[in-house]
Amino acid sequence: MGTSYNDYLAWLSQQERANQPQNIPQGYMQPILSYVANRTAADLFNVNFGQSAILVDMDAPYVYRKARGTDGKLLPLEVYDLVKHEEKPVTPAVNLDGYVRYEDIDRIVAEEVEKRITEAFSKPSKKKQED
Repeated sequence: MGTSYNDYLAWLSQQERANQPQNIPQGYMQPILSYVANRTAADLFNVNFGQSAILVDMDAPYVYRKARGTDGKLLPLEVYDLVKHEEKPVTPAVNLDGYVRYEDIDRIVAEEVEKRITEAFSKPSKKKQED
């Protein structure tokens, strides 16, 4: 039975990793970032003991994370969706509807003082009535 295109892609990615320089400090595993054709190619991608790889799907908006534990067991393939990041407007955590803004204090105080003065002078004066 012949090899498939996905087998070829998996073999090619292994060859690319084998040709990478190995000047990595001791105890530090360089993360792998690679492109794959589809989910099957991500499943076939080989990772070494204690290593993980981030695999970007070329045809679909998915990113895969494939990892192998230090004991040699493959961890389940994690699939992530690529979604566009959108900035959300920042809303205040406190509802400020019932508060007065600092800029409006002078206007509100002046209106209240004027209202009280008008009320005070508009009342009829109390005169003693003599019989």
